Amino acid sequence: IAALVAALAPKTLAEIRAQLLVHPARSLWFGFLAQSLLIGAMVVLAISVVGLLLSPAMAVVAGLTGLAGYILGAYAFGVGLLQAVGRPLPAQWSDRAIAGALGAAVACLLALIPFVGWLFVLALTLAGVGAAVLHLLRPRFFA
Repeated sequence: IAALVAALAPKTLAEIRAQLLVHPARSLWFGFLAQSLLIGAMVVLAISVVGLLLSPAMAVVAGLTGLAGYILGAYAFGVGLLQAVGRPLPAQWSDRAIAGALGAAVACLLALIPFVGWLFVLALTLAGVGAAVLHLLRPRFFA
């Protein structure tokens, strides 16, 4: 899926990847806030009678946001791994596909580690969500 995103929106994917690799803690924090907002909105909608019908839609939105965050996080993780072994940033579609596949494969292997693995995948997903939120909304604090 990351290869498909890389083919359709290479500039946007490069900006999100750069955001995630330059400021991983900030991306993780904003991802936590965004995902918490979506899940909290689902709960608040479920409390009201009218919003009870919208609550399943919010659950789908929260799930799709998490999936997109995992895809973006795995791609950025793959690019970071390739940079760690001395390869340049991916310039072509095939390089981006390799980076996405490498990131997803290594993330899956790391997810198999008991207890620590799911924390790594959670952090990777939240960082991907945060990088996307930072790219889309561009929040500015204390400016």
